Amino acid sequence: MGYSQNGMHNVSVSLFCEMISLGINPNSSTLASILPCLSVLKLIRSGKEIHCFSIRHGLERSEFVVSALIDLYSKQGLIRVAETIFWLTLDKDLAIWNSMVAGYAVNGYSDSAFCALRLLQKVGLKPDHVTVVSVLPLCNQHHMLIQGKELHAYVIKYCINSVCSVNNALLDMYCKCGFLEVAKEVFQLMTERNTVTYNILISSFGKHNHEDQALSFFDLMKRDGIAPDKVTFVALLSCCSHAGLIDKGLHLYHSMLHDYNISPEKEHYSCIVDLYSRCGKLDEAWCFMSNMAEEPEIDVLGGLLAACRVHNRMDIAELVGKRIFEQNPNDPGYHILLSNIYADAGMWSDVTRIRTMIQERNLKKETGNSLT
Repeated sequence: MGYSQNGMHNVSVSLFCEMISLGINPNSSTLASILPCLSVLKLIRSGKEIHCFSIRHGLERSEFVVSALIDLYSKQGLIRVAETIFWLTLDKDLAIWNSMVAGYAVNGYSDSAFCALRLLQKVGLKPDHVTVVSVLPLCNQHHMLIQGKELHAYVIKYCINSVCSVNNALLDMYCKCGFLEVAKEVFQLMTERNTVTYNILISSFGKHNHEDQALSFFDLMKRDGIAPDKVTFVALLSCCSHAGLIDKGLHLYHSMLHDYNISPEKEHYSCIVDLYSRCGKLDEAWCFMSNMAEEPEIDVLGGLLAACRVHNRMDIAELVGKRIFEQNPNDPGYHILLSNIYADAGMWSDVTRIRTMIQERNLKKETGNSLT
C-alpha cells in the first residue's frame, strides 16, 4: 500500500507478483491497493484477472474492492462494465457512489454523472468533497454553469468550502467560464491555498490578457511561501509571450532554472521560442532552439516559420524549413507556408521547387471544417 500511495506503481505490482509466487493470498485491502496501480499502468488484463480472483475468493463484495474495480474500468473507458459492477453491488456506501460518479465524469457522461449524484442523495447519502470535486469539472462550460453554481451553493451550505481541492475546482470552473471576478472572490475566501490554486489563477488570467494580475498572483504565491512548479512557469512564460513581455519572461525562465532548480521541459522551451518570435527576435529564437536539449516540437518550428514570414527573414525561414522537413516530411501545411514565404520574397524558383515536392509526394492539405 505504501508504494502505491507514493506513486511507485511498478514496484507495487512487482511486490504483488512476488507475494502470489510465495503462496500468500491477498485480502481485500491488498486488492484495493493494487488495482489503482494497474489502472495507472493501463494493465487492464491484469486488472480483469484480479477481478476474477476476487470473485473466486469471495472478496468482490468488499466496498474497497468494488470501488477500485469501478475506478479501474472507468479509467480504461469501459464504463458499461463499471456500471454492471455498480448495480450488482447491493450495499453501496458513499465511496462506491463516488467512484461511479467520477467514472461518468471522466468519460464525459454529464447527464449520467448528475443523475447518479441525485440518486445517491435519494438513498440518504450526502455528497462529500470527493463527490463535488468529481462533478465540478463537468461544469466548466457556460451551458453547465447553473449546475456549477448549485454545487457551489451546496458546498457553502454544508461547509465543504474549507477543503482546498473543492475551492480549486470552483476556481477552475469560474475561470474557464470567464467569470474571473467571481473566481477572485472564491480565492479571497480560501483559508488554504496550494500550488494548484495559483497555477489555475496565473494561467487563466494570463489567457484572458490580464498579465498584470497573473504576475501579481505569482508575487502573492511567493509571499505565501508556496513553491511554484513546472506548470506555474509554463503559465507564466505563456502569459509573458502573449503580452510581449520579453524581459520579464526571460527573467522568469532564468529564475526557474537557478532559483527553483526546475529543469526545463518541452513546454518551457516552446514558450521561450514563442516569446522571441512574437517580439521579432528571430535570431535569438533560432539560437535558443538550436541549443535546446530536446528536439523542438513541430508546432514550435511552425510558429517560428510563421514569424519568419511576418518579419521577412528568409535566412532563418530556410533553416527552420529544413528542420521541419526532416522532422515531418509529409505535412503539406508547412510546405505550403514555406512556399508562400518564398512567393512573398519573389523567389519563384524556390516556390516551384517546393510545389513540385508537394506534387511528387502527393501531399494534400486537409479540408477545413465549419460548424456553420
